[in-house]
Amino acid sequence: MKQTAKWFYMLSKRLYKKPSFLALLLLIPLCVALFAGAAHEESGFVHIVLAREQDNDPIATGVMENLLLETGMLRFTRADSPEAARELVKTGRADEAWIFPADTQAQIQSFLSGRQKYIVQVVTREQTMTAQLAREKLSAALYESCAKAYYLDYIRGELSQLDGISDGELIAYFENVQVDEDLFVYGNPADTQAAQPTNYLTSPIRGLLAVLMLLCGMAATLYYMQDEAAGTFAWVRQSRKGLAAFGCVVTAAVNVSVTVLLSLVLSGLSGNLLREIGALLLFGLCCGAFCLLLKELFPGIRAYAAIVPLVTVVLLGICPVFYDFRKLPLLQRLFPPTYYINAVFDSKYLLYMLAYIPICLGLCRLLQLLKRKFPKR
Repeated sequence: MKQTAKWFYMLSKRLYKKPSFLALLLLIPLCVALFAGAAHEESGFVHIVLAREQDNDPIATGVMENLLLETGMLRFTRADSPEAARELVKTGRADEAWIFPADTQAQIQSFLSGRQKYIVQVVTREQTMTAQLAREKLSAALYESCAKAYYLDYIRGELSQLDGISDGELIAYFENVQVDEDLFVYGNPADTQAAQPTNYLTSPIRGLLAVLMLLCGMAATLYYMQDEAAGTFAWVRQSRKGLAAFGCVVTAAVNVSVTVLLSLVLSGLSGNLLREIGALLLFGLCCGAFCLLLKELFPGIRAYAAIVPLVTVVLLGICPVFYDFRKLPLLQRLFPPTYYINAVFDSKYLLYMLAYIPICLGLCRLLQLLKRKFPKR
């Protein structure tokens, strides 16, 4: 144990003398800070500007105030007038304008009776799928007002026995009825206690950190290959060379994992602390095994260095960093970041990581035996 701790200290000390490793290490808190900062700024895939034809319309005012409080993929702003809202769309500074009528209640009544085909005027730059989905938010915002009007209209038309009750009394009854059950219940079927990102801008952070951690492991592998070529590990027995290489990569992964954990905790993006630590430690071992497998496949320093950019692109594209390609599960599971990203939310991926490590190391050993049996001439 004492000898292992001494090895860890010495290998860690060598890493911190490498400017490239320090640069990768600094990228981790920088990445978290940039994404966390962006999450607090006004952002959204669709920019919708709100306007009303009459300032004192209570329904339009209430709906607009609720929409302006929304955060996420839709960004709502207010325009001083319908003309200003149309101009923002015309000049490309907004994707859509939602213009509320002078008397929203009267417009709702006309809409329910069939005399009017719309309640809110929508001015759009382009008919896109995201814009159409955004209008579902408008329908939801108007639902309560429309429901009240439809409720009264139905009672007056179908329930003559309630003619003696005023509209105010009927609305009071409508508002006093509380429905505690939700129509939809959201949850993670695997681990409901795991915390998931709440902002679409911060969602990729864990995946990006996993990719950076694996890049640090690949950098550590290159350092080992350079040291081995320089004779630094000449005194290590041939049978222990693989263990030395694995130790170099895992040492780098452990050092990086501390920075990753601190960044996640300080940014408020971490889940259960014990799960985070366990997932990071297992991911560090997965990184070591994966990097060694790549070393056997690309044994030359130049060849290994050449595949680093390619592997980075593949990781960002295949692993569920920005998008989860659920139709390619087998391809995703070839790469360690997939396991770490999912392990925080699903315990079975911790078991998958435990299996991934010996599989990669076993493949490394198989390649070594094949190289000995069929040496290059």
